[in-house]
Amino acid sequence: MSVDPALRYSGDFVPRLKPNLDLNSVVIGAEDHFLFSRLDGRTTVRQIASLVGKSPMHVAAGLLRLEARGVILAPDGAEQLPDSLVQKQAIADAEGASGDRQGSRKNFAKRINKVSEADLIGVGRFEGFMFPRGPLEEICALEINVRKEMLFLDARIEDMSPFKVIDLPLSADDGRIMRQADKKLRMFHPDTYFGQEVGSFGPIILRLYNKVREAADLLLDPEKRSELRTQLLGVSAEEIKEEELPQEVREARQKERERISAGLRHRRLKKNPMFANIGRAKTLYQEAMKFVENKEFAKAHNAIMAAKTFDPRNPLYTEMEERMRVRASDHRSEPHVKAAEFAMNVGRWDQAEAAFKNAAKICAHRPEYWARAAECCCRVGEDLQEAANLAQKAIDIAPDNTEFLRVMLNILDTAGMDAKARNIAEQIGRLDPAASDIQERLKKKRR
Repeated sequence: MSVDPALRYSGDFVPRLKPNLDLNSVVIGAEDHFLFSRLDGRTTVRQIASLVGKSPMHVAAGLLRLEARGVILAPDGAEQLPDSLVQKQAIADAEGASGDRQGSRKNFAKRINKVSEADLIGVGRFEGFMFPRGPLEEICALEINVRKEMLFLDARIEDMSPFKVIDLPLSADDGRIMRQADKKLRMFHPDTYFGQEVGSFGPIILRLYNKVREAADLLLDPEKRSELRTQLLGVSAEEIKEEELPQEVREARQKERERISAGLRHRRLKKNPMFANIGRAKTLYQEAMKFVENKEFAKAHNAIMAAKTFDPRNPLYTEMEERMRVRASDHRSEPHVKAAEFAMNVGRWDQAEAAFKNAAKICAHRPEYWARAAECCCRVGEDLQEAANLAQKAIDIAPDNTEFLRVMLNILDTAGMDAKARNIAEQIGRLDPAASDIQERLKKKRR
């Protein structure tokens, strides 16, 4: 039994796809791909022939192959195709699949783009532009980002400057202009899509290529580019103000910015570990500020030191570390000072001396602790040399403090060192001429 395509599929026949068709299991050649993309359940064979530029007989032969593969429904009232024809077609499909499994089994079903409402809202370069759903869901070989670029330029290229057409800032250098212009020209060159199904984007490609080429030629000419840049400086008429954008566009724009920022942050952290260390330092600094609010200065100082370890060149951490070090040392020395004062009240001068020495070691900025330790050591009277050393440490930090000099004077008097005591008394007299006791003492020494 022979099947005549001209009789089976008349010019008024409307081919329809089988319901619940599993496109992943169908292997179709390039020619049948092109024919399949024109089947919508409403177009007749004669109209399809006009669209694809073939004769109705050629289209009918392609429909016969699609029916044998189980893609379309048989005409109403027509007999089923013979098993030999179906088996022959199955063998041809199997041979084609075994020849190039990677290429031939890449079916066209993956090129059907189902877009969501968010995909229709322009974001970034396309902000303020709403894309039509039909062209984005059309069955063709173009990627979704290429389709958006073509639809956007086709609608707005007349009102855009060459810098906007090529997607470049006004400050772009020659190298970047050449790379971006070459990328745009290849995107819109008809030869780029030779042998591919571009659907309704074919006329758009032909229409935009010359305009994109004119914009690229203008930017590649240094003199013309300089004149154009001078004209466009300070002009922001093409920029859309934030408040003029629809609500859904503003929300989508904000989400896109957050996504790009997160991606950029991830790439920076992956490329350079220094950024990760800076992030850790910021986290530790925030923890330190929380400790400061709770007046836990010792913990705050430890957190600042850890942050400075990860980011040692940050001047903020250096300044805060100095402040927290002073406050933390005061906080740490407070128990020792209280213990020393308690020991002094009960007459335990040796314990008071040890407590003041511990407080002085913790607080290097508090020389009065060394002086009070020296005073307690002098009260004990066992090691006046140690007492003099403690007092000298306080004087080294604050050499013009008369209180510390008086402590040293008392120690020297107790030790019977009159010459050194007279020198200290003269120094106190120069610093504090109103000290009557020192003046009387010096007069007695002179007599």
